[in-house]
Amino acid sequence: MRVAKLEKPRRPPLLLSTGVNPIEAYWVIVSTSFGSKFGISGLLVKTTAIILTGLAVAIPNGALEHRS
Repeated sequence: MRVAKLEKPRRPPLLLSTGVNPIEAYWVIVSTSFGSKFGISGLLVKTTAIILTGLAVAIPNGALEHRS
């Protein structure tokens, strides 16, 4: 007996479904992040918390794996 596979319906990407040019949208993201001193400092301020949170999780997990 053969069972038919059900495929998920394909959804268009979010930017394309809203009518925004994806290349232009990504260019705006990159140019505002790295386009000025304020953009770079804002990027560092926002990513520092994420990086430190990742380290706070990764360091104890790594220490537990190497313990015998």
